[in-house]
Amino acid sequence: MTQLLLITISMYTLAAFMPVFFIRLPKISRQITAITTIVASGISLIPAISVIITNIPVEFCLAWNLPIGSFHLKLDALSAWFIIPLAIVSILSCIYGLGYRKNDKKGLDGYGSFLAILIGGMFMVVISWDGILFLLVWELMSFAAFFLVMYDHQIPSVKKAGWIYLAATHLGTAFLFILFVLWSQKADSFDFSQMATVKEGLGTLYILALLGFGSKAGFFGLHVWLPEAHPAAPSSVSGLMSGIMIKMGIYGIFRFLYLSNHWEIWWGVVILAIGVLSGLGGVILALIQKDIKRMLAYCSVENIGIICLGIGIGIIGTSYNKSLGLLGFAGALFHVLNHALFKTGLFMGAGSVVHATHTRLIDKLGGLQRKMPVTAITFLLFSGAICGLPPFNGFASELFIYLGSLKILTSQSNFCLPVLMSFIAVASLALIGGFALFSFIKIFGVTFLGQPRSEVCKNAHDPVALMKIPMLILAFFCILLGLGAYFPATLALKTAVTLIPSTHFIYGISLEAPTIFWIIPLVSLALFILIGSTILLRNYLQKKRTITKGPLWQCGYNQPTNRMQYSGASFSGEIAQKPLTADPCMKVFFIPVFGFIDRSLSSVRKIQHGQSSFYILYIIFALLAVITWSCIC
Repeated sequence: MTQLLLITISMYTLAAFMPVFFIRLPKISRQITAITTIVASGISLIPAISVIITNIPVEFCLAWNLPIGSFHLKLDALSAWFIIPLAIVSILSCIYGLGYRKNDKKGLDGYGSFLAILIGGMFMVVISWDGILFLLVWELMSFAAFFLVMYDHQIPSVKKAGWIYLAATHLGTAFLFILFVLWSQKADSFDFSQMATVKEGLGTLYILALLGFGSKAGFFGLHVWLPEAHPAAPSSVSGLMSGIMIKMGIYGIFRFLYLSNHWEIWWGVVILAIGVLSGLGGVILALIQKDIKRMLAYCSVENIGIICLGIGIGIIGTSYNKSLGLLGFAGALFHVLNHALFKTGLFMGAGSVVHATHTRLIDKLGGLQRKMPVTAITFLLFSGAICGLPPFNGFASELFIYLGSLKILTSQSNFCLPVLMSFIAVASLALIGGFALFSFIKIFGVTFLGQPRSEVCKNAHDPVALMKIPMLILAFFCILLGLGAYFPATLALKTAVTLIPSTHFIYGISLEAPTIFWIIPLVSLALFILIGSTILLRNYLQKKRTITKGPLWQCGYNQPTNRMQYSGASFSGEIAQKPLTADPCMKVFFIPVFGFIDRSLSSVRKIQHGQSSFYILYIIFALLAVITWSCIC
């Protein structure tokens, strides 16, 4: 299996250089680059599935010439769990991208190279077992995403989004740098195995991990780059960034918990509070958006909140009474997989709409169900999944978190902190689900139902097969993982138990998914069969009857117009009457703070005057200061 890891890394590297090899053949370059990336992602599935099933890690270590760190790779159950959605989504995104860019006339634009670097960088992040290597590939992943966001850099809004993303991701990286420096000082090594031996000062490291990884994950307050970067990037990239890249932040938090041998209950309280704030804040901001891709970006913040709720329940339950938190961790892991599938599908559906109509504003759309039936049906299925409706996969992972919270509630006879936190988790998750359902009734109804609201819908049609096939496959997975939730749920439990520190572990824990994961899909399937049979019976009985079609109900108007329909603002009500010019967190915090810093440091710019002689003098003064400091110390 070690050879397969190295082959995968080599093929991602090769794919990154393919556009250079075929610089004079741009169309062939795109195809070969995509195929190489697809093959590399397919190969990565083999060791990942093997480790998930056998729970036998794959490890490789090689010394390098850098003074610190090493090329240390390790594929364990946690890494394998994240590689599975990474590989699936990467393969389908590459196929979708070929159709999405079919008529793109750009030559050596770097899209294929940076896409391969992004996917390869994420693969390296989850298998890196050394702090220095981790930071290097983390930066590689971040810069690749930046260049993909800036793909249409000639558009001012895209350029702005790219710089916001770059600033936000490096703010997070700064916290990660401090985290690994402090952690390595305590462990006397950057190797994760040595870091796992640290027993003291973990609380400070945990806060740094939340700030660093939370910036990438999109915790509410640190999410400001998501609603800017996701709409700006090509839709084939938006799905990959939202479905997988932000999960690298979640992976980082899981990895920190795995390496920490002691958890405190306040860790769970903090991340559960972040989950509540991200879930409710994200879904409310999603509800009032008029841009379809911006709305989906805020839904990513919401779903990161749901994952944090699961992590919080896991830490609280495990810290208080050992195995109580297992269901919370399993729900968070399962939702990582499920969200990667349906959110990628939603961005692909939105990309198909934008590709056909050349607008992201839902109030200019309408009536697309007739013109784009495949896109409409798959988008509806993905909407059901993200809203947590049975029998889709989103319901199955949220059910885990509900069960984990209820298990803590019922296990305590007295009112205490775990009971309070579990009650907050259940209430918040229910409220988030209600708002999400409202949001997607709005987005689907205004976009696909009713009558066209503008001329942009006139020539709309379903995309080419290369764009439809990935959406259909993802929709199939959403149904399959919902109806057959018992098997992936069991695997999620077996992966989650590896997170629990040895000091908390109890032998005899059941790693079989609860029976309810069989009952609910079977009941849902029976209901769908009943509905389908009723429709078939109705069609059979009406087969010999003459059915006439009349105009839609016109609400008393003899000549209704397209303006006499529900709009996005009709659903959002009073809270959407005032247009959002900027994200609230950006407007209230980041713009004033960075503006103050800019004004405060403006005088320092005087030292940058373009004269090389003065720059050399600065270097001499800096060297003298370092030498003096070394002599004193």
